[in-house]
Amino acid sequence: MLMTVLLFFGGLAAVLAALGARPSTIGMLVLRHGALLAVGGLVVGGILVRASERALSRVLFAVSAGDLTSMTAAGALLLAASLAACLPAARRAMRVDPVEGLRAE
Repeated sequence: MLMTVLLFFGGLAAVLAALGARPSTIGMLVLRHGALLAVGGLVVGGILVRASERALSRVLFAVSAGDLTSMTAAGALLLAASLAACLPAARRAMRVDPVEGLRAE
């Protein structure tokens, strides 16, 4: 019974959200979710790098483990790569007709 109620309200929410959304809004939503995941990964990775600086300093050549410039450049590159990876999904989501998307579900 609980699963039926959850499925009903989940389907109703999907119908209401997809019918009122413009393609640009859907594309930005997909990109925003991808960026949020990427930034979360960068924060966790930065914390892990800071926690393991002593062990990392043994394997790095000509760069210190706490070098802010290198970490910032690597983070920016990873963020750009993750957003570039989200672009095809966002473009595909913008082209889907909401009614066709609901019929598929």
